[in-house]
Amino acid sequence: MVTRQVRAKESSLAELSSLLSVCDTSKSKSGDTGWVQVPNPNMTVRNALADEAQHLDDLVKSVAMHPELLHAAMAARPGALQTVQLSYGWEVFVVEDVRHAVVPTLRGARRGPGFPVTPNMRRTSPKKPVIDDMSYYIQTFGCQMNVSDSERMAAELERKGYHATDDPKKSALYLLNTCALRDHAEQKVYSYLGPHAQRKWDAPSEVTLVVAGCVAQQEGDKLLSRVPEVDIVMGPQYANRIGEVLDDFAENMMQIVAVDPIHIQEDFSKPVRSSKITAWVNIIYGCLEKCSYCVVPNTRGLEQSRTMESIRAELQGLARDGYREVVLLGQNVDAYGRDLYPKRTFSDLLRFIHDVDGIERVRFTTGHPRYISENLITTVAELPKVMEHFHVPPQSGDNGVLKEMGRGYTRERYMDIARRVRKRMPDASICADTIVGFPGESEEAFENTVDMVKQVVFDSNMVRAYSARPNTTAGLREDQVEEEVKARRLAVMNRLMREQAEKRSQRYLGRRVEVLVEGVNEKVDGEVMGRERSNRVVFFEGAAEEYVGKIAVVEVDEAFAFSLRGRVIGEAW
Repeated sequence: MVTRQVRAKESSLAELSSLLSVCDTSKSKSGDTGWVQVPNPNMTVRNALADEAQHLDDLVKSVAMHPELLHAAMAARPGALQTVQLSYGWEVFVVEDVRHAVVPTLRGARRGPGFPVTPNMRRTSPKKPVIDDMSYYIQTFGCQMNVSDSERMAAELERKGYHATDDPKKSALYLLNTCALRDHAEQKVYSYLGPHAQRKWDAPSEVTLVVAGCVAQQEGDKLLSRVPEVDIVMGPQYANRIGEVLDDFAENMMQIVAVDPIHIQEDFSKPVRSSKITAWVNIIYGCLEKCSYCVVPNTRGLEQSRTMESIRAELQGLARDGYREVVLLGQNVDAYGRDLYPKRTFSDLLRFIHDVDGIERVRFTTGHPRYISENLITTVAELPKVMEHFHVPPQSGDNGVLKEMGRGYTRERYMDIARRVRKRMPDASICADTIVGFPGESEEAFENTVDMVKQVVFDSNMVRAYSARPNTTAGLREDQVEEEVKARRLAVMNRLMREQAEKRSQRYLGRRVEVLVEGVNEKVDGEVMGRERSNRVVFFEGAAEEYVGKIAVVEVDEAFAFSLRGRVIGEAW
């Protein structure tokens, strides 16, 4: 009964422990045991109970934790409340975080001077390449999550003494951070690797080649077979651990493939941000959705939410560094917090961070229609720092196709979300991703999608033709749509997308909008550019040194499909 009351009030486990724990040591620390060093990072519950029992018992004595409790903790998912009955009674606990030792999935050929030649390696060039010692270059493909990962990997590399170079051909470490979303993603990777594989062959001990990201996770050791000059293949979950992966490579001088699932360790280093104005902030890693066309769950792993406290602390640090805007990132931000204890929601997080001094704008991406709630819509409407911009991909407007995609909602549900958003926030932007030519999509199904898009009227719509991806159920279907049909439907949707974008831009004419200035207009001398609240790009005349990093009021006098142009009113701040 006491436990029920505590849970009903969502009291923390620390309060529960300080009130009810029968363990005096942990009770005095509100249940906190601190870090527990497990002797073997690959130890399972079974071999802990058998092969390493004595070693484990010695360890447990040093941390005053019962062996059975440690065994249970080793099998628990971090962040999840566990209630287990052991031989001596009941234990209630949460494993707050896990630090895994980096253990490569496999090691390949030995590296170093004179590493062995294989038949498919390239011939040595007559001229040895010029290499900038301890320099790195990161080539990034794909979504904002990859951009964020690259920023964190850059920080780790600089912590290890590397410095950035603008010339990839001179880099001592070339890192390709890859995206597996589209067809031919693997071929794009191999194409980019070609010249650097030649550099590796010409200067084997001076060049290190790393392939990271989703294609690395998807291909694994197949990458080494195709391009044996590659030194390291590592999945997205190792982005925070690239320093340790490089240490392993330096120690053993053998190729590394690191793609095994691993709990993502909190990143304590400061990313090397690509912008001084807007910062990407990860709030949830991975994805638990089962969309039949998508490789993301296979490449980015299970959902793992960061704590609200750690996210707020990162925002406070960004504010101290002068950042005014943050973009909260997740494959599905609306799923935030469902793996935490107590459970949290994305709305909870927005309200928790909203009062961070110095952060004036908060954006987020990407949303999932299944989880957009009235509570979230209300939260965005009520919090002035949260921008009224919703990226909520429908993917299709036909119920049959949505069901085959495994999206978990109907067109009616999606259209209701759009109506509710615009009812509360008439100027809110709603942006879409749409797939045409999904397996089995009939002309009628395609027309249903066109009809839904016409009714919603999107601010922008990233339309793409379906492409089969490895290890997806949709990719195995026999009712694939012909390429020429896909191309025709893509053209129809792109025309509609541009018409709608132009229509939505027209509403800004004559209005005054607040623009956070990001930089210069690369195409027009004497102009700067930024974004207004609903994410439209705005250009106006002005000097970069006067406006970049400031918010300016701009009166809009020209409207285009994806941008606006106007003149500044008053002083920027």
